[in-house]
Amino acid sequence: MTAGRHHYLILTGFAFLLGLGAMVAFRANVAAEEAAGDQGERHDQLVQIVERLEDKKQYLEESLATLRSEVSRREQQAASGRGLSRTYGQELEQMRMAAGLVALQGPGIEITLADNPQPPELGQDPNNYIIHDYDVRILVNALWLAGAEAVSVNGQRIAQGTAVRCVGTTILVNNTRIGSPFTILAIGDPVRLKNVLSLDEDARLLLEQYSKLFGLQATVDVHDEILVPAYAGSLTPRVLQPLTDEAVTVTGPGKEAP
Repeated sequence: MTAGRHHYLILTGFAFLLGLGAMVAFRANVAAEEAAGDQGERHDQLVQIVERLEDKKQYLEESLATLRSEVSRREQQAASGRGLSRTYGQELEQMRMAAGLVALQGPGIEITLADNPQPPELGQDPNNYIIHDYDVRILVNALWLAGAEAVSVNGQRIAQGTAVRCVGTTILVNNTRIGSPFTILAIGDPVRLKNVLSLDEDARLLLEQYSKLFGLQATVDVHDEILVPAYAGSLTPRVLQPLTDEAVTVTGPGKEAP
């Protein structure tokens, strides 16, 4: 082989290796650029995902705040409703007490009235020796004026619509017939209730004078604890009708003097 041919082969090989190196370098550079591009695109995608998650997180936090505010508002409404319910309940209970629909217990006095156990002497009016409806009314009215909180007669609670009237030889209270002896219970300041019985003229005449003149039994006792039952009758009148002049009568407040 000649020297020229040998140098040609060397140059050809060197050129081939140089081209091969250049090609490899080019491909490596392209691959690196593609990889860099992929990483950049992936980075952008991750950034977008993070931004979406942050937006969703903010939305959920705002929703949670709204729900908490709504819960708080409803709790306040519920609390207000319970308070309103308690207020109505208290007012209803006060009205029930005022109407006599609730049994009451407390300090007060007990008044006992009874007919004369002995028959009247010949020629005397027997009506003077028994307790009448107006006798009971006198004492009940005096107790109310003294500030009594509750009053009952023989277990019958005296309410606003209670009538105390005479029917034959008995007294009708809340449409219930009661007879002698009569027990009047009153809850209130015992001292004040007892004092009014001496200050009220009609009550004083009945308890201090008529009882002695006609042998009526009358006692007044103070108690630290008295139970007055609840009103058990109806609060609604069944029949309303005007009274004629003949039906209106006036009954005297006390006994007839002998």
